[in-house]
Amino acid sequence: MKLAFVFDSTVLIPEQVPFDYYIVPLNITFQEKQGEKTVPSNQKNIYQSIREADHIPKTSQPSPQAFSELLSDLAEKGYDTVVAITMSSKLSGTYNSANIAKAPKDLNVYTLDSKYVSFPIYDMALRIHQLVLEEGNPVSDVMEQAQHWHQDYKSIICVNSLENLRKSGRMNRFTYLIGSKLQIKPIVEIKNGELSLVKKIRTRNRAIDYTLSTIPDNTKILYILHCDDDEVAHEIKKRLFENGKTPEVIIDNLTPIIGIHGGIGSFALAYRE
Repeated sequence: MKLAFVFDSTVLIPEQVPFDYYIVPLNITFQEKQGEKTVPSNQKNIYQSIREADHIPKTSQPSPQAFSELLSDLAEKGYDTVVAITMSSKLSGTYNSANIAKAPKDLNVYTLDSKYVSFPIYDMALRIHQLVLEEGNPVSDVMEQAQHWHQDYKSIICVNSLENLRKSGRMNRFTYLIGSKLQIKPIVEIKNGELSLVKKIRTRNRAIDYTLSTIPDNTKILYILHCDDDEVAHEIKKRLFENGKTPEVIIDNLTPIIGIHGGIGSFALAYRE
């Protein structure tokens, strides 16, 4: 078996990966004086472009054709099995695009709705790799198990900018004005693939304390993910250790798709139970 994984660009990939993988990026459209400009969301220095934009960019899912073209390329490269894992289908139509994409007849394609974004997508791929290629379990059996893996993860997110939520149509003007005056930071979690409001907290300082209080003492690996704000990530790490919690900490950027809607400075804490 020659297996390749396919992800969308919300995935968080470490430097060293034990399997072959390919990315189909979501798109970000910037409104410029000369018209709209669309770029892949994993483009280098994308956060800098978001910071400099006069208008909040728009996001869009990859097309089924983008997945079909990649699947054809993978078949030509000699792969016989592809596992495509996407961000939650309740947050984007990316899973649907992957699911309906046409594939060559000799290519076995499995699609998985991670019901998450970022680190869990990669972690699920790692588990599939271990169970299939290292332990020899049938891909179909493992993929059946994987449908329930989203229950193994936790992710709590602090939204930093109500302005972005208002401009993107996700908050009305009255709620925005009241929330901004009180420095409200919505705390949300991903549950069953959807963003669910957990709490509204005044000031980001208190939001950091609250999110840290939700992390179990026995957490082995904690991902501190931020929207182009390395300073807040290291502040979270510092307070984590001051609170006596000592997991392995991995700091990285959160997908700019979240950064566009939640604002630069938003952050997330994620781990596998």
